Amino acid sequence: MTDIKHRLKSLSAEKRTMLAGLIADKKEATFELEEEHPVVQSNQKERFEPFALTGLQQAFLLGRTDAFSLGGLPSCAYLELECDDLDVSRLGVAWQRLIDRHEMLRSVVLDNGTQRILEKPPSFEVAQLDLRKLEPEAVEGRLEELRESMLHYVRPASVLPLCELRITLLPDGKYRLHFRLYMLVVDAAFIWTLIYELHELLDYPQAVLPKIYLSYRDYFLHLQ
Repeated sequence: MTDIKHRLKSLSAEKRTMLAGLIADKKEATFELEEEHPVVQSNQKERFEPFALTGLQQAFLLGRTDAFSLGGLPSCAYLELECDDLDVSRLGVAWQRLIDRHEMLRSVVLDNGTQRILEKPPSFEVAQLDLRKLEPEAVEGRLEELRESMLHYVRPASVLPLCELRITLLPDGKYRLHFRLYMLVVDAAFIWTLIYELHELLDYPQAVLPKIYLSYRDYFLHLQ
């Protein structure tokens, strides 16, 4: 702070005047921005009503069809994580908590081209593949089959889950987690949030995660 004050004193009168003007302009611009973009309001009453897709979501939806020469494929993120000493039942509970917590994990696209967050979706169980009794070569083959299946299967956008977690039990006592997350309902930043919170809930099952007050629907309609 002392160094900054020294530098300011060393400026000429003209430069100090110019700097003061820039600061004033910055404050005015910040005020105008706040006026132009008011705070997003939470609409709990209409939280589960249908709303439109974004342009990017529409593009992802079209890309899932065979309407284009390079279509017919899902835009999805696929991720594998390996771990030891996993409590499988705890994993299922943690994953369900995240589905309950993050609304877009239980959102679907309706036939009329709108999307909707489901208030009470069915409960999901984490599918398990037990490869503990197979030889290493056979294990790799089955893992590759599962990987290809999860990567290329185009689940109807109206059917949950559009984000899926599976688990493989391996011969060496390890566990392989397989995540398929359709970019139709999530983005890259959210994926890492999801992984972090899943890790948190596995380590601390009683953890209370920060409450989410705004819905994606709130934010989308605010932008409109």
